[in-house]
Amino acid sequence: MVQTSTCEPWATIADLTGPCADYDTDTTLIGDMLQAASDVLYELSGRQFAGECDEQVVHPRQDCACVIRPYHLRHPMSLFRRALCSCDLPRVTLGMYPLVSVEEVIVAGVTLDPSEYRVENDRWLVRLADADGQWRSWPCCWDREDPEAFQVTFTAGMAPPPMGVRAAADLACQLILANQPDGAADCLLPERVQTITRQGVSVTVLDPMEFLDHGRTGIYSVDLFLSAYNPNRLQDRPVVMSPDVGPRSRRWP
Repeated sequence: MVQTSTCEPWATIADLTGPCADYDTDTTLIGDMLQAASDVLYELSGRQFAGECDEQVVHPRQDCACVIRPYHLRHPMSLFRRALCSCDLPRVTLGMYPLVSVEEVIVAGVTLDPSEYRVENDRWLVRLADADGQWRSWPCCWDREDPEAFQVTFTAGMAPPPMGVRAAADLACQLILANQPDGAADCLLPERVQTITRQGVSVTVLDPMEFLDHGRTGIYSVDLFLSAYNPNRLQDRPVVMSPDVGPRSRRWP
């Protein structure tokens, strides 16, 4: 699942400073601008900080992996095909990343003890062997009419750093001012159309806003944050893959 917005605004009304600290305006507008600023920074920073999302309940499901293979009977002219199905699922993804915590796992109506599973790489829910060393796997091909056949309750997301909170508050403030007739004088966001008057001659020009092509906004705190946390202007979280290196994992219980 591709997440296209933050689970919660990076900043709150209490984080607003400057002309927006005591700005008398609609709190709904303030909330909308805080969310909008957070979403913009989430995208420009490479989707690194979605915030801590609300508790989620999912029913991971994966159909049996079936492979059709030919085989011969005793008669040399007989050729049949059979399907070999496997439901060996030692790990499953819950659809959101990174995982913060797993509150509950239910299999066949029974709540599992946390010692029976772990999380790897902040993404995978891994089933562990039992006390006798017997390997166990997650269920697949379970009855869709039975929600407790396999159910996981968890939270996911990552809070932004303090610099990101400050950037979101400053960007939200400018968006708020841009939406207020009496706030235009304090707004630092550039206008697309500018009028320049020199020696009595007025000229209207179009601001190309070239800084947007470089993933910048023109606001110092915002651009400083983006330069520090996404200097290469990546569009998503980086992933390292190599055919020379086997799978490695980071574990937490």
